[in-house]
Amino acid sequence: MTKLALFGAVHIDRRGKVISELSRFSEGADALFVEYPVDGISFPTVGRALARAPVSALGMLLVTLLHMPGYALFNRDIVPAEVVAARKLHRERDIPLYPVDDHVISILGESSVLRTAAEWVVFLVILALDPVTTGATAGVVVGGWTALSLARRVHRLFWVVAVFPVLVGSWWFLSSQELLGWTLGYVALGAIFYTIFRTISHRNDVMVERIAERCEAEGYDRACLTTGRAHLAGLATAAEDRGVDVVASYVPSWLREGDVVEGSVPAKFGVRTVRGDLDTAGDVFGRRVVALFVDWGVLSVVTLVAGSSCALLGRLVVGSDAALWAGFLVGAVLGWAAYWVGFEARSGQTVGKRVTGLVVVAGDGASLSRRDAVVRTLLRPVDGIVGYVLGAVVALLSDGGRRIGDHAAGTLVVRVEKE
Repeated sequence: MTKLALFGAVHIDRRGKVISELSRFSEGADALFVEYPVDGISFPTVGRALARAPVSALGMLLVTLLHMPGYALFNRDIVPAEVVAARKLHRERDIPLYPVDDHVISILGESSVLRTAAEWVVFLVILALDPVTTGATAGVVVGGWTALSLARRVHRLFWVVAVFPVLVGSWWFLSSQELLGWTLGYVALGAIFYTIFRTISHRNDVMVERIAERCEAEGYDRACLTTGRAHLAGLATAAEDRGVDVVASYVPSWLREGDVVEGSVPAKFGVRTVRGDLDTAGDVFGRRVVALFVDWGVLSVVTLVAGSSCALLGRLVVGSDAALWAGFLVGAVLGWAAYWVGFEARSGQTVGKRVTGLVVVAGDGASLSRRDAVVRTLLRPVDGIVGYVLGAVVALLSDGGRRIGDHAAGTLVVRVEKE
């Protein structure tokens, strides 16, 4: 029976960290497998996808472009961090490396006649409603992806340097000329996220089947698959159904070391518990300030996307400028609240806190409850009076460095406990 180790990863992560993690985790493996298209992502493949499923394919290209700044900053390559790591180990250890994924872009290129007809109808309707912005946005998305893909073929570092000028320039051109096709963008993103959700189980089955067949053909006893975290539980189930023995799984943590789970227990593929060091309460004010600035940066994107989505919905349903602005306000507030409550209730860490090594915990050190996260969020506007001056003063004068929201919820912000 084939023994399979599943290495989960966050696609955008520190390059050196992921290489080090995979190097240790894959010790003893006879072959490496990667969640990457068997035939790569070529221009003909993308062309077929655009011809057979234009809306979803445009969504896929848009998602790819949105990922590229993170890839450039962290991975320093156009592919996910785990693929970078696998390729490096392949070269250094001379270990066989096989891509095994049936990628979404390939699946779109094989869409049924019915889906193709439906996608073209949707695209043509959007084009008819707003031909100029729709055509301009579609052209810029395809052109931007093509230009950056060609840049990567020249050299990896040339691509890294080109990413930000191309993306910023594209955004500036569309926005300055009032050519942003919001309707196409939102419909395309909705279509591709639906497709990803609907095909993930199929892709898991295909990857496990290809690994099993390759191991049987080559006589490999132990294999290691690198994949995105979202695939871990599904791959474990698919492996069990195929008779492949999952001996270990690596559950990743962004920017920090992950956890090794022995055996195949899908229920364990959850959120990693982050413990706080209560002795550091009251000694993290500077870190909290840095974390807040990071979170503000992330929130500017979250509120813009959420607000624009609701604004578009309000305009389409009601058809007035008042509905447009009301929708934007409602969406922005909901996005703002969902960010704080969602991240803190899930792991006690927003993006800013994760970057600065902080975590929110209950007063006794236990994990934050959803109620605590809601209370903290409801009182953020009070803490934020005069640019968070009130919250800062209260924190500096309080035991444990608690702001008003912390006092109400009975929480502490502390450093992450060192393992």
